[in-house]
Amino acid sequence: MEALEAQAKAKPVVVTARVPLALREDMKRAGMQNGENLQEFMIAAFTERLEKLTTTDNEENNV
Repeated sequence: MEALEAQAKAKPVVVTARVPLALREDMKRAGMQNGENLQEFMIAAFTERLEKLTTTDNEENNV
């Protein structure tokens, strides 16, 4: 978690992701339902996935 906090404070970088247009529209719509723009939605989605993977890795390694 400390690593994620440090990343949150770090300078943002540009990440390009190629997704089907229909998926992009679905992401925009889902974000708007939460009052988020597409960028905020993507950041939240990636953060949630990373936290899930980190938790899974820690459980598998008994950390």
